[in-house]
Amino acid sequence: MMTFGFHCGPGGNLNGIGSHWRTLDAARIPAFLKSADYYGPCFELANIAAASGVKHTIIYRLSTRGQNNGIQYDVPDYSLSPIAAAGKHWTNTRAKLPPEFDKSRVWVEPINECDQERADWSGQFAVELAKLANGQGYKVTLFGWSSGEPEPTDWSTPGMLAYLRYCAANPGKAAVSLHEYSFDVDDILDGYPYKIGRFTQLLTTCQQNGIAPPEIHLTEWGWTYRNVPTPDEAMADLQIAFGVYAPYPTVKGAAIWNLGGGDEWGDIHNQTQRLIAPTTQFNLDHAGDTPPPQPPTGYKSVVYKLAQEHTVDEWAGIARLAYADSKRTTTASSDNCLVMVQDGNAESYAVVIDPSLPSQVSAIQQFTAAGISYQTRVYRDVTPPPTIPAGIDLLPYVKGDGRLYEVRHSSGGQERFQTQAKSGGVFWQTKNGQYEELAADDTYIWRGLDISPGPAPSYAERPGVLRYYTAKEAGKERARWCKRIMAVGETFTGPGHHVQFFYRDNCQPSAANSGNATNKTKLVAKHASKTWNGITVNDVIEMTNGTETWFFARGFGLVAWSSTWGNSAISEIHAPGARPDNVVDTGCWS
Repeated sequence: MMTFGFHCGPGGNLNGIGSHWRTLDAARIPAFLKSADYYGPCFELANIAAASGVKHTIIYRLSTRGQNNGIQYDVPDYSLSPIAAAGKHWTNTRAKLPPEFDKSRVWVEPINECDQERADWSGQFAVELAKLANGQGYKVTLFGWSSGEPEPTDWSTPGMLAYLRYCAANPGKAAVSLHEYSFDVDDILDGYPYKIGRFTQLLTTCQQNGIAPPEIHLTEWGWTYRNVPTPDEAMADLQIAFGVYAPYPTVKGAAIWNLGGGDEWGDIHNQTQRLIAPTTQFNLDHAGDTPPPQPPTGYKSVVYKLAQEHTVDEWAGIARLAYADSKRTTTASSDNCLVMVQDGNAESYAVVIDPSLPSQVSAIQQFTAAGISYQTRVYRDVTPPPTIPAGIDLLPYVKGDGRLYEVRHSSGGQERFQTQAKSGGVFWQTKNGQYEELAADDTYIWRGLDISPGPAPSYAERPGVLRYYTAKEAGKERARWCKRIMAVGETFTGPGHHVQFFYRDNCQPSAANSGNATNKTKLVAKHASKTWNGITVNDVIEMTNGTETWFFARGFGLVAWSSTWGNSAISEIHAPGARPDNVVDTGCWS
């Protein structure tokens, strides 16, 4: 059966967790535990399991930060071949496992939130690591994919299929670990099934390839990294989530984030501790329940046939905005303008366009494969609400195409701007020799390194010395800044991240201005043109976080900026080839 458990770690608040395990054990209900860098909880639950014979799911992970010994435990060494990286990673992991580690009852989760752009490589790595670990009597669960990852097609890469087949051939020894967060305390189904429910994409891949589904561990599950709802609200959300997971016996449980301590996670350990007792009772109340696969309560499925005069792009824009309002998901086809809708009431509709489905038959087959019942209704002349604009792909505006132009600051200074594309979706907004690092995938635009914030303020350790900073979500190299596709008026709120300043001359950390932050970015407007300093630029988007406002022009990148402490704007455009490309500063941050 599927049960809800908890994510543990050093520090935090574990008061009552032992009672949770013993109560479930006495009722012969498998508990679900994930602990990072603290084997104590695993040791205790393994001893309970040894005495009772109940097959509790116990998972242990080492983290790079938690071990603090210069060894990378979170992700593999991507510079090596998958086989070589697996050997290196397992050797390091095995050496750090505690001597009391119970191979027969405790799973090892060797990596965490790896790079989804290396899915095929990661699958090859996983097969080799699993063989090494299994050969020494250990059982492993991989990959600890971040919520919203990997992409559905990633499961179909040769490497990932090889690992899924390995899991099928080695049940109880190799499994799949995933993270599923809503990133919204008020709506556990926000983006369903993009975040919560994303595991179904794995099951679909297995079904399409004739592979028995692997054992699935949701090793991080919940709302946000720093907050959970009230106990009553949380239990209502568990009821909804139980309907998502329980129909699938391969899903063993979900570890609610987080009882462990950590400054970057605020007070969440105390918030989560208040969920232990009601979660225990929830598991007792639902023991043996196996509801049939179906959408969450209140959903229904409808197929709309849309009028042919409306393009797929037009409907995609409508769907994206409807999604922002309704928080419901759908599939659609591109050749005959079909949209399949899951909605929460009779009036709401629509959401995410999937142009890979070639026909109505294919759309219905996708729902059938997932075990979801549906109704089919045909509407010949569905007219879209005329007031709803289409969503905008922001990347061509933010990234630009490499052209050179001057930007003048209100103080009188001037810098030459240019966006420069790098590999893996990364690009730089350069400003003379300084730059801001950004990256994009199909869903988000990310910000990371920025070497352009200028000299340290008077209250810093070394006033006046040039600094740079990094912005990183937990387990990530960067922080989500906005959605890639947004509608005018839409606001994106990130899950929270950490900003760390450093001095450029020695790369030593600076405490001033460092700390936790949350990106909240709004697409304010799309302008046909804007004029600054006598320069008219066409096709401009305007974005803000409430403190700063940015203007990005298609093909250019950042062309203007304003805040309470200053502003700057484009002042000259250089003809192609008239000036050399910007050469960026290098240093210890490089």
